[in-house]
Amino acid sequence: MKLIAADVGGTKTLLELFEISGSQSRTLREDRFESAGFGTFTELVRAFMRDGDAPVDAACFAIAGPADDRHALMTNLGWSISADELEQELGILRVKLVNDFYTVAKGVGVVEDQDLLSLNPRPRDPNGVAAVLGAGTGLGQATLVRTPGGNVHVIASEGGHASFAPRNDLQSQLLKFLSEKHGHVSYERVLSGPGIVNIFTFLCECVYHVSPEEVGVDSARGHVAGQVAELAAQGSEVAKKTVEIFVDVYGAEAGNLALKTLPRGGVFIAGGIAAKHLAWFRDPRFMEAYADKGRMRGLLMEMPVAVIANPRLGLLGAKSVAMELAGEG
Repeated sequence: MKLIAADVGGTKTLLELFEISGSQSRTLREDRFESAGFGTFTELVRAFMRDGDAPVDAACFAIAGPADDRHALMTNLGWSISADELEQELGILRVKLVNDFYTVAKGVGVVEDQDLLSLNPRPRDPNGVAAVLGAGTGLGQATLVRTPGGNVHVIASEGGHASFAPRNDLQSQLLKFLSEKHGHVSYERVLSGPGIVNIFTFLCECVYHVSPEEVGVDSARGHVAGQVAELAAQGSEVAKKTVEIFVDVYGAEAGNLALKTLPRGGVFIAGGIAAKHLAWFRDPRFMEAYADKGRMRGLLMEMPVAVIANPRLGLLGAKSVAMELAGEG
């Protein structure tokens, strides 16, 4: 039985073709594509599939945007994705579309301890709720609920688009700067790759009064967020301040999600940025911002908090969903 799993992000898409026999799984092919290089998602999957691949028995596509099994909207690329179209045009018998953080949360259910960087080592309730958030091209959030029968239920969300709440005067200035550009300012405007660029641009224009080029950023190279990270590692004051604000806001939003879900099964930080920059989260400012909730500090510090260092977690979760889908046939 042949299956496809994909983790579809605004920057990159990871796809795996694999086969299952009984309880065994074998990878046939894995590839990575730049998402923006395709006009539609159907074109991207067609580029992955080769002669002889079809028919594929089942596929799970984890989409960075709202998804309802048969339809999905790729928020950062404007793709409208149809499961019916994928089935009819590509020879896939059964397609399931899910939010990307649905599969990240599914992956959390089986994550290995060696894939975790513990930030708040506390006992993890194996039957407790788990909260997952992660910044990449956007900001994803989901909740993992374990039922008494041992099943795992994932509650996907678009919580990354909730309104950004500043914690100090500098962040209030950042909110004003972004609201003049965008109107509504969500946490995703700050906690994402583009969010790093937003913070950096704000600091350059409004605080340090320098151009990005003076700091060392070459806009023509693209990937400005990556350049800012490199400059921070080299000691650039503006870039280091950018990272400090990013980490502070990230910790605060992790604490917000923990208060809303009471995740005694753990708070998990996922996403490409965390996996690439583990040192940012070892900075005490992350946990300080996480716990800085007044009378709720003690409660939040009872929850285990960890960064997931495995960047393929979403793909692993998509494989799990594809196998479940194949088993329903």
